[in-house]
Order: sequence, then structure tokens, then C-alpha cells
Amino acid sequence: MTRNDASRAPKRALLAALAAFGLASCATGPNVESRAWIASLAGAGYEPGEVLDAVPAFRIDAFKVLDPLRVLVHVGADRLVVVGLRGDCANLGTAERLGYTTTGGALTSTDKLIMVTQQHQNPCAIDWLRSTKRRPAHY
Repeated sequence: MTRNDASRAPKRALLAALAAFGLASCATGPNVESRAWIASLAGAGYEPGEVLDAVPAFRIDAFKVLDPLRVLVHVGADRLVVVGLRGDCANLGTAERLGYTTTGGALTSTDKLIMVTQQHQNPCAIDWLRSTKRRPAHY
């Protein structure tokens, strides 16, 4: 090994470690599988379904904040969707109503939820959408 190769070895090891960390971060996504929100969802009688590209033909009838980054939204006709947000959303816990922006009539990850209080309307970028399914009853 030459002197040049020896000086590059620590850099290569650091780059390999950073690459592995980056790949692991990408593999887990935006905390989609966080145990806290899944437990909160289970408390409401549901479990996570599949990741969705869009929620067509929807309206927001009701919502429940699962944690600072996730909201369970009733989108009509007994459909519940978990909406993951990008970063903490101010006023999420105190929102009286939810609004939304949409460009094509379907809710997607390019849209925003609007947290509405008496004093503020705070837009929060949507990161991901996930269906839910009823938890099986245990007798």
C-alpha cells in the first residue's frame, strides 16, 4: 500500500459509513413505521394499510391528531386515511378544523393540509398518505 492509499483509507471508511447511514434512512422513509402513531391508530380501532399515491373523491369530515407529524382523517364513506406531514406543523394540536389545497381534485403528497384555529390558518405540507383498515375484533 502506498502512502497515498493509506491516507485515503479513513476517508473511504467514513464515506462508506455515511452511505450506509443514508441508505438506512431512505429505507425507513419519513418515520412511516413509528410505533407511537401506530399505537395511537390502534387505540382508535385501526391499523395501517397501504401507502397511497392519492385519495380521490374525498372530503374531510373529521380528524384526530395521532402525533406532531401525523393526522388520521375521515375522508367520507367510512374511509380513514393517515396523513404524514413534512416537519412539525404549528397549531396541529389546537386545530379546530382542517382545510386543504389540491390541484387535481384528489389529495396527494404535493398538497397541503391547512390547520385552522380562530386566529390562524397554517398550511402544512403533506409528506405521505396511507390507508387504514379496521383491526380484527379479538374475542
